[in-house]
Amino acid sequence: ITGASAAYQDLLKIRTTEKAFSLATTGQVQEHLSFPLSGKDETPGVITMRLGDLVVVFNATPQQQEQKIPALAGEHYRLHPVQAAGADETVKTSAYTAGTGTFTVPARTVAVFTRAGN
Repeated sequence: ITGASAAYQDLLKIRTTEKAFSLATTGQVQEHLSFPLSGKDETPGVITMRLGDLVVVFNATPQQQEQKIPALAGEHYRLHPVQAAGADETVKTSAYTAGTGTFTVPARTVAVFTRAGN
């Protein structure tokens, strides 16, 4: 319970410090939010969301998942600094491969990635 609470606190810190989570209007949300792997490209049990300079992968499956977003190949992302320095050792194993635009997230984990340099 202590570990889950600490990981949740890390997510709350990201939520309250990232401007992308404070969009004020429907139009702003529609402009900045997308689900690039929805429809036929969707992995059951996984939601991949782009919000501004963030990519959030919700992996509810019992296995590690790779989410390849070809449009992001060549872009540079990293695990959000709050999670990288946070309490959840599992989320710290999340990774991004720039050459293919692939986000790798452990089982039953929510990982927030930010564009490198942000």
